[in-house]
Amino acid sequence: TPKSQQLWALSRFGARVPVYGPLDRLIPATEAQAWLQKLLALNLEPNSATAHALVLLARLTGDRARDVSSEMREQVTQWLHRAPDDAFKRAQMLELLHNAHSTLDQEEQDWLFGEALPAGLSFSAFE
Repeated sequence: TPKSQQLWALSRFGARVPVYGPLDRLIPATEAQAWLQKLLALNLEPNSATAHALVLLARLTGDRARDVSSEMREQVTQWLHRAPDDAFKRAQMLELLHNAHSTLDQEEQDWLFGEALPAGLSFSAFE
C-alpha cells in the first residue's frame, strides 16, 4: 500500500494539469491511465491523499492529448462515491475531476504545495 507521500509524489509527476512548466513535459495520458489502473486495483483506503492522487491523475482538461479515457474517469468517480462521507470533500473532488475549468481551492493547494515538507523530507544546514 502506498504511503501518503508516495501518492503525493505520484500525483505531482502524473498530474494532467501542471502546477508549473510546459505541457509537453507531462507524463503521457496512457502512462497516467496505467498508473490509475494499478492504484485502483489495490483497493486503497479511502482518504484524502488517495482521493487527491486519483483525481489529479484523472482530471479532465479538455485536451485529448492529456486526458485519460472517460471510462477511467468514471472508475475514479465510482471510487470517490464508495468512500465514507467524512473521508474527504467528495463534491470538491468530483468538481475537480469532471470540470476542466475548475481550479484548486485552498485545501488542494495546501495538499500540493503544503505548509510543511512531505513526511520523511527535512532540511539541514551544513556548517
